[in-house]
Amino acid sequence: MSSRGSCSAVRRVFSSLRSDPLLPRLSFTRRFSFFCFSVPKASPEKGISLKHEKKFQISNLNGRNIVVWNFEFDHWELFGIWCLQIGAYVAFYLKVLEITCLFTILVLGAYLMTGLTGLFSLGQGGFVSIGAYTAAIAYIHLHLPFPVAILLAILMGSVVGFLIGIPTLRLHRDYFLLVTFGFGEMVRAALLHLAQVTGGALGIAGIPQFVGLPMILASILLITFLIANLKRSRFGRNCIAIRDDELAASLMGIDIYGHKMKVFVLSSAITSYGGALYAFLIMFIEPNLFNWLESAKLIIITFVGGINSITGAIVTSVVYYSFGEFFRFVDVWRDVLLALAVLFVTIFRSGGLFGSWEFSLAKLLPGKGKG
Repeated sequence: MSSRGSCSAVRRVFSSLRSDPLLPRLSFTRRFSFFCFSVPKASPEKGISLKHEKKFQISNLNGRNIVVWNFEFDHWELFGIWCLQIGAYVAFYLKVLEITCLFTILVLGAYLMTGLTGLFSLGQGGFVSIGAYTAAIAYIHLHLPFPVAILLAILMGSVVGFLIGIPTLRLHRDYFLLVTFGFGEMVRAALLHLAQVTGGALGIAGIPQFVGLPMILASILLITFLIANLKRSRFGRNCIAIRDDELAASLMGIDIYGHKMKVFVLSSAITSYGGALYAFLIMFIEPNLFNWLESAKLIIITFVGGINSITGAIVTSVVYYSFGEFFRFVDVWRDVLLALAVLFVTIFRSGGLFGSWEFSLAKLLPGKGKG
């Protein structure tokens, strides 16, 4: 049988057995690639006979005929395959880096509130969802440009943060924590029931990917610069005084409620901005996008890194989230390690792993940072 006749016979076998699922298996060696299809034995009455040919061979395995097709590659073709494999690895690690850096923005939003005022919020997930859904709906349903959708998400997060802060920021910190927990769950329930706008449990798909690593890194630098300068300002020092001793700060004439409100609104805006970036990076959002447990992780990461160190919050966030992505086979241990870190910090390092230390480029340059 000629090679052309053999190929025709194989095609007739496959076309006559459409009901049988084909299970391809692909493995690479240095010289050949073997592409194997598992098909049932052809019945004799069909009059089809397959013999060993140069390009493929038929082997019997457990009552099934295994069609093994040999593809011979030259060195350049094999080099091209290796390049494709390397490209796939690079794309994967780039996506992991993007997601890790995106969560770092959310950690910075939580750090701003916890590090400056000492408030712990379990409603950060609500602001992430508000930012993500506002940006997605503005772009898909209202057909607004991408920058306008992002700005609208920031504005919506700020307004909601202001409205939530009016009745809650006068509460004790413990009650504030409970109220923000209820707020996050309320947002999630609203997104589930407003199905005509939000898609309900199915979420919103088909969001274009406008966000990449350069934009996320630029956002981290800008937010870090903002928080660092805010901490060094008079306003920031007043906030830290409120965090350390609220009664003493009030006796000094500091407006406790006003300072808390400004920080809470700014933190809500940053978190909503992170949610908007998430929508245009992952290209899909749903109501369970960010629950109260994820909000708690943001607080814990801030606590472990140190509430006096922006560097600690960033480094701890990168280590925690990248560990879970790179080592998915031991992902369950990520939360265990975080719990152990909390115990270690609570017992041995009450100020966090980084204490008050901050990274400074000037200290790394010769002759800088002295005097």
